[in-house]
Amino acid sequence: GAAFAGAAVSALVVFGLAARGGFRQNRLVLVGFGVATGTGALISLLIVLTDPFNATKALTWLSGSTYGRTLPDVVPLAAALAVGLAVAAARRTELDLVSLDEDTPRLLGLGLARGRLGFLA
Repeated sequence: GAAFAGAAVSALVVFGLAARGGFRQNRLVLVGFGVATGTGALISLLIVLTDPFNATKALTWLSGSTYGRTLPDVVPLAAALAVGLAVAAARRTELDLVSLDEDTPRLLGLGLARGRLGFLA
């Protein structure tokens, strides 16, 4: 719950700041690096300021450990992954065009901003 909310807020911040420049790829990447660096610094600060027992638990969680998780914890993730893969497979040509540059999709009639926001959703 909280991790998803934090990721959603970070995505909104990245896309909100990058929108000022018209969603250019290089601007989106640089803003993403900046937000990732800022959130990483915030996480490091929280780990330093907390007690050692909770810091160890947080570092285990941050390293990607799935220790103590059961099948009911995995089912929502598997469902979201299946939907995402189905959408990516159905729109693979549009994904290829969007990954090239900004002019090619526009010349072929693809709304670049609409397409990128569609893939984000």
